[in-house]
Amino acid sequence: MNHDLPVEPRVDRPLVSPVTIGRGSYLDALQLALTEAVGGRGGAILVSGEAGVGKSRLLGEAEVRATRMGMMIVRGNCWENDRALPYAPMLDLLRSLLISQSFGDRETHWQPYAPELIKLLPDLASFFPGLTPTPQLEPEQEKRRLFDAICGLLSVLAAAQPLMVAIEDVHWADDVSLEFLLYAARQAQKKGTFFVITYREGEDITRLSRWLTALDRERLAIEMRLGRLTREQVNLMLQAIFELGRPVHGLFLDAIYLLTEGNAFFIEEVLKSLVQSGGIYLQGGVWERKPVEELSIPRSVQDAVARRVERLGEEARQTLVLAAVIGRRFDFPLLQALTGRDESLLLGDIKALIAAQLVIEVSEDLFSFRHALTQRAIYSGLLARERKGIHNEIARKIEAVYGTSLEAHVGDLAYHSYEAGQWAEAFDYSKRAGESAQLLYAPRAAIEHYSRALDAVAKMHAEMPFELYLMRGSQYEILGDFENAKEDYEQALRIAREGEDKKGEWRALMELGKLWAGRDYSESGGHFREALALARVLDEPALVAHSLNRVGNWSLNVEQFDELEGRHEEALEIFRQLNNKQGERETLDLLGMSSLVRGDMYASASYYRRALTLLMEAGDKQGMASVLATLPLAIVYTYQTDSIVVAPEEQHEEWTLGVQAREVAREIGLRSGEAFALAMLALTYGMRGDYDDALASARTALQIAEEIDHSQWTCASLVQVGSILCDILAYEQSRPTLERAVQLARETGSQHWLRLAGGALAECAIAQGDFQYAEEVLDSVLSGESPLQTMGQRRIGLVRVLLALTEGKTEDALAGIERLFASAHGLQDERDPWAAIPRVAMLRGEALTMNGMYEQAEEALAAAQRGAEQLQARSLLWKIALRKGKLYTAMGRPADASSAYAEGRRLLEELSVSIPDEELRVGFLERAGAMFPETEAAAKRDKGARAARPGGLTARELEVVKLVAVGMTNREIAEQLVLGERTVETHVGNALSKLGFTSRSQLAAWLVGEAGT
Repeated sequence: MNHDLPVEPRVDRPLVSPVTIGRGSYLDALQLALTEAVGGRGGAILVSGEAGVGKSRLLGEAEVRATRMGMMIVRGNCWENDRALPYAPMLDLLRSLLISQSFGDRETHWQPYAPELIKLLPDLASFFPGLTPTPQLEPEQEKRRLFDAICGLLSVLAAAQPLMVAIEDVHWADDVSLEFLLYAARQAQKKGTFFVITYREGEDITRLSRWLTALDRERLAIEMRLGRLTREQVNLMLQAIFELGRPVHGLFLDAIYLLTEGNAFFIEEVLKSLVQSGGIYLQGGVWERKPVEELSIPRSVQDAVARRVERLGEEARQTLVLAAVIGRRFDFPLLQALTGRDESLLLGDIKALIAAQLVIEVSEDLFSFRHALTQRAIYSGLLARERKGIHNEIARKIEAVYGTSLEAHVGDLAYHSYEAGQWAEAFDYSKRAGESAQLLYAPRAAIEHYSRALDAVAKMHAEMPFELYLMRGSQYEILGDFENAKEDYEQALRIAREGEDKKGEWRALMELGKLWAGRDYSESGGHFREALALARVLDEPALVAHSLNRVGNWSLNVEQFDELEGRHEEALEIFRQLNNKQGERETLDLLGMSSLVRGDMYASASYYRRALTLLMEAGDKQGMASVLATLPLAIVYTYQTDSIVVAPEEQHEEWTLGVQAREVAREIGLRSGEAFALAMLALTYGMRGDYDDALASARTALQIAEEIDHSQWTCASLVQVGSILCDILAYEQSRPTLERAVQLARETGSQHWLRLAGGALAECAIAQGDFQYAEEVLDSVLSGESPLQTMGQRRIGLVRVLLALTEGKTEDALAGIERLFASAHGLQDERDPWAAIPRVAMLRGEALTMNGMYEQAEEALAAAQRGAEQLQARSLLWKIALRKGKLYTAMGRPADASSAYAEGRRLLEELSVSIPDEELRVGFLERAGAMFPETEAAAKRDKGARAARPGGLTARELEVVKLVAVGMTNREIAEQLVLGERTVETHVGNALSKLGFTSRSQLAAWLVGEAGT
């Protein structure tokens, strides 16, 4: 069972999202329009979209906001039967207004217009006894006078209180109502009335089209076209409905998304149907679910489809049924073969289906149901026996129509043969379709086809195929579905053992070991060691080499170096002797990781580049995604490599590598690979001070890892999020994040991530002044005088130095720094060795300052600054400047101290721009600023520097504007300045805001004309 829904919601509440999802930009625009309306400026906003997309929800949110702002709201609705009822929405509005107002308000507001409005609204007679209607005029004059009366009433209301007029579903309005609304829109601005009007897109109504054209021609309204929700937005919606604290499981989310296609109403209706039918049910305080395929079509959807089908002729209905059995998409030649109808007649049927809003044209020969649920509703209306016969007929027609190109239709043949109960054909076609989908990196489709193939075998009572379980398990693993992958691999293992298939047993053990590596290293190691022993018994060198690689990688993660030593090298030699390129690629990748974790970045980069070359030659995208994501760690200075010498070889290359890794993982549907790529990409952004990109990448990685329940990448993402938050001094958010990472690392048994998470947590605690807790954390993850052999061990060593410094133990700190320096790989090749590890050099400068060794301290801090600048470690620069200021103060050089402090504060201001959240940004500036002494000279210098910058722009903003002026895009600027695109966007936005501009061309003109640059 799937524990997607771990929190028990109130069962009696409606399954409706409590928050508006995916409409942030629209809500912002509405808020601005409402603010202007409160200020007396009227206008009109149109909200459009298909049925169920969320128009009413957005209008409701606008009404809530308008009420909070003190606005009066009047509402009119159109209904389906109102097409022949003149003024229907205005009648609805006037009646509700009349009833809701007090006697005094009615007297004040209605009296001047009641003699005219009583002709439209006879109800007025009961409120105004003896009221005499105005004399009747010519029809056109009468209509104009009535328009004026309604607009006059609205303007009186708006004069007394800011007014919002809401009109829903004007696609059902009559001609005269639309004519009035056009007239009212023309009057809105000068009358101070604000209209929000909704209509349904796709309705073939000539009068509505004319009305919209007139509004557009006269620029009378702003239109908001609502689209369907994205997969991620559907995830957020499900989380909100079920009050979840983590993403929904990927397979369930995919099923809901594919079925509803992001239509908010359909999502809520499908969930309600699942609960009512027992598809989702409460068990032991946890929400469980049955397979989504078992859900019944919601009654509301069935009714809506039935109403549209009723309008069709008999032949069009028969065509619709056949199309629904073919599937969501259907092509004309196949449909014609099934119906046997003349082309012109069949085209007439399809036109009728399009007019009924059931079907859309995709291309000349291809058509599609407008919604998946529409197709399902029609399909479910057939008896099982009917469906079975039609499926069989469709399969045979596909073979006849597309006999010369069956491979292109093997997926359709698999589906229809299966549904027809033709088990032998279903097995053959499904297996072929699954293999084809797997080659195309379509794991969900592959799983569907392999599942049908396995079910077909079961229906034939044949021997279950070992290979299919392995193949389906691999596709589940790609999607991050641990439980189903494990079940398939274990089933394959049972089949292999029962059939005494030793090689098959080895394969299943290896797959289980790799699967468990993302969750529990103790389980993983057991499978790998068993596989190695079996490979030696089989005496097959390739199997031995693969096993050696996996045991070696496991040993690295749990820091059992006695089992690691030489295993990858032995495997590489075997693969080379066998000329096994795949094995060679795999081994070079693992050697790159081994060197990386052990802090030898030059070796790591070399191995990874060789592996990448072979992977690209072979087109191995899964391997490419991993190497592209990891290689940047060897060449970029990050939070996790701040005591290690990295190997920068090509300037800016790390940006493109990380982005490529993310895109390749997305392309092949490798969810775990995407999470890993994003987590590593966050590291490349973090220490560079591109906090917006860093946090966005790390949080998205965390979301994906949690969704697929990948413990190792969840831990990695938590470490990145916590480290970034600590770097911007948001300790209250960082600490619990890192505590969770430490706990998860313990559960998975990964010593690598335990050291990294523990080091980050201890550093956060030190910053909070909680030294005892920091020491406890450090001792718990690596006790005693630890070696400095790995990235994690070195991270702990560095944090122990930091702790010693904060406690005033400078000799201990200096001893720790010397150990880090002496044991660092690659320093012998460095011309400026201390600059190669700038954070260590910075801490050395601080320790030497505390010991009164000022000249050496100055040299160390100068080296730290050089290194930070060379390695683009911008987040270190303000910290170095702060320490330089303290050093110069101790040396009795106040002018130099003041200059250093001013530079530090300037750097802080630059960095703060890229912090996305205002609360985090303000907190960062306040906490960091408090570390600097506020001298009068520094304050004057800061003020003078700010005044000297044109337009009040920061130095970085001015630098960006100069590049905008020469026509560079944000991406090009990001590459030029080694920033993230989000950060560049922020700088451009800030410059526009400060200068009061709205376009990049204005920035360029200002720079040339006013700045004189």
